[in-house]
Amino acid sequence: MKTVCPRILYVDADENSGKIINNLILNADPPYDIALVSDKRNALYQVRTSTFDLYILDYGPTHDVDLCAEIRSHHPGTPILFLSDAVWAGERLMVLERGASDFLVKPDEIGRIGDTVGRLLGRSAPAGHGTGM
Repeated sequence: MKTVCPRILYVDADENSGKIINNLILNADPPYDIALVSDKRNALYQVRTSTFDLYILDYGPTHDVDLCAEIRSHHPGTPILFLSDAVWAGERLMVLERGASDFLVKPDEIGRIGDTVGRLLGRSAPAGHGTGM
């Protein structure tokens, strides 16, 4: 019987950062099926045409919190993890109020990504396999 791997859409404009985070997540057990996109247009296409178990958004100038709202409108129960390397006062709260499930600061909190992804995925069933929660 084939094991269903949780599906993750990872959005990051910085290809090098995306590869590092991707490798951290890929080494997880059980493994994840990760789609990596580098721009908002492709992210929106994926959000509108596919189903994922988790969305990871690297918060930056090309990925505003409106993408979070778009995800919420299509997939209201799916967790969203924000990553950011530039945190100003109130940013974490603003992102969480816009629908993010969690927020990690790079590089300080990146060591927690494996645990955070596992915890967030524990909240939902694999894409297309049940209702979650």
